Amino acid sequence: MLLMVVLLSFNVNGLYSHSKWSLMWQMLKAAHVDLIVIQKTYLMQKQEYAFSLHAQGHEIFYSHGTSQLAGVLLAVKRNAGISVTKFLPVSPHLGVLDILVMEQPYRMLACYAPTQLKE
Repeated sequence: MLLMVVLLSFNVNGLYSHSKWSLMWQMLKAAHVDLIVIQKTYLMQKQEYAFSLHAQGHEIFYSHGTSQLAGVLLAVKRNAGISVTKFLPVSPHLGVLDILVMEQPYRMLACYAPTQLKE
């Protein structure tokens, strides 16, 4: 049996606005994406709940800093045949997600190298 998994990775350069969140999730749903890696979210912990309301059908994992200058996000579509085994928020610029696809282990990294280190 062959399982196709669709992965999308992109740099959003900030997810501050409600309209940007909504538009992003509409595009992802239309593209039938299973795994999402987003760099430069600029989200802080207090904003996670509001952002997650738009992520219906996805399990969301955040790794962010103490200011709105960093952040990565990994999202896994529920019922896509992907099991999350571990998430490790290493730094504001790196999140590590261990998954199983058809019982095969994979490691996903959400990372970016900032042009200036501010944290």
